[in-house]
Amino acid sequence: MKGIYFDLRMWKIILSKLKLAPKFLTLSYKEDWNIPEIKHDNEVLVKTINAGICGSDIHQLKLDMSYYVSVISNSKNPSPIGHEVMGIVEKTNEKSNFQIGDRVVLNPTVHCKSYGFSPCPSCKRGNWQHCYTLVGKGDGTEREISFQPFNGQIYGGYAEYFLAFENNLYKVPENVPNHVAVLTEPFTVALHAVMRNPPSDTDSVVVIGSGTIGLMTVAAIRALRKKSKITVIAKYGHQGKLVKQLGADEVLLSTHDKTSLYKTIAEMHNALLVTPLMRKPYIYGTKGPDIIYDSVATQSTAEDALHMIRSGGKIVIIGMGYSITKKVDWAVQIYKEITITGTFLQSIGNLDGNSIDPYEFGLQYIAAHVKLFEKFVTHRFPIHEYKNAFTTLESKDKSHAIKVVFDYT
Repeated sequence: MKGIYFDLRMWKIILSKLKLAPKFLTLSYKEDWNIPEIKHDNEVLVKTINAGICGSDIHQLKLDMSYYVSVISNSKNPSPIGHEVMGIVEKTNEKSNFQIGDRVVLNPTVHCKSYGFSPCPSCKRGNWQHCYTLVGKGDGTEREISFQPFNGQIYGGYAEYFLAFENNLYKVPENVPNHVAVLTEPFTVALHAVMRNPPSDTDSVVVIGSGTIGLMTVAAIRALRKKSKITVIAKYGHQGKLVKQLGADEVLLSTHDKTSLYKTIAEMHNALLVTPLMRKPYIYGTKGPDIIYDSVATQSTAEDALHMIRSGGKIVIIGMGYSITKKVDWAVQIYKEITITGTFLQSIGNLDGNSIDPYEFGLQYIAAHVKLFEKFVTHRFPIHEYKNAFTTLESKDKSHAIKVVFDYT
C-alpha cells in the first residue's frame, strides 16, 4: 500500500538537529508498505479515504517538539502517522458493531476501553488523554500480555489502510461528506478545551490564532451555546471571513507592532494600559479579556497573552508551538494572579451537567452545519504529492490554506 511513515533513525535525528538535513528526511514514502493485519478481537481494518494534515505533524517532521511527547509516542520505527482520518471499514471480527462499508472517523487517543482493560485512574475520571495505556501500562491481566508491547496513540491516516480499535471509531452521519468528516478530530480538540474551560455568557474572550484550531475554538464556543463576545487575532486576512461566519464578533490582524495590538485590545475593553521599564505595555487591573485561548502557543503568543489578559483572568493553551521559552516574563502570572492551563487532545466532557462524548457531539454539530464546515477544507492532494501538501500548509500567506487534506479517491 502507498503511505508515509515517520522514520526516526539516529542519523536522521542528528542531521535534523544540526539543520543539515533536507526538509522531508524524517518522512519515508513508499508504495509497498504491508497492509496491517487484524490480530485482536477488537480491531478493525479501515481503508483511508481522507486524512487531514495537523500542525503537530509538521512539528513532528521538523523534530522541534517537546521531548516530553516521547513518553506517549509509538515506539515502532518507522511508524505510521496521520491522526485526522476518515475511512471505510474494510474488515472486522464477527461480533463487531461495524459492518464492511461503514464510513467512520478515528479518535486517535487510545484508552483502557480501547484495549478491553479495566479502567486506570485516569480513565475512571474520563480523562482518555492521560490513560496509562499511552505509556504502555495496562491492567496486569493476561489480556494485557497479549497486546505487549504497546504504547502511544493510533495513527495511520497517511497510508491507504490503518488498524484501529472498535471503541475508537465513530460512524459518520449520512449527510457529512468524507472530506468534511476529517474535521471531527480537530473539532473535538477545541470542544475539549472549551468544555474544560468554559467562558460565561458575559465574558470577553480572545482567541489567538485562526488556523484550524483557532477557528474550531470559535466554533466550539458557539456550539456549546456560549454567548461570550469573541475577538480573534488572525495572522492572515483570508481567515477573517470564515472566523466571522463561525460566530466571532471582532477580527484583528496580528502585527509586528505589538504595542499597537495591545492598545487596541485595551481600548476595546476600556482597560488601563501601563508600560513597565524596558517592556511593551501591559493591560493592568480587572478590566480586559477574561479568557484568552491561545491556539498557537509559541513564545511570541505566550507573551501576547500575558500582556493582554486582565488581572485575575485565565489563559488556556491549546496550540502546540512546542517552544521552550527564553524571553517570556512568567512573573507576570504572579503579579496579575492569572490562571494558566493547558488542554490536550480530547476526553469525556460536560455540557449542562450531562456527560458527553466529544466525538458524538462533534459529529452531530458538523452534520447540522455541513456547509459551514466545508469551507475549512481548502486543498486536497493525493498522498504521493505529500511534499506539495505540506508546503501548501506552511505557506498560508500565498496558498490561503486552512485545512489541507490527503485524498485517496
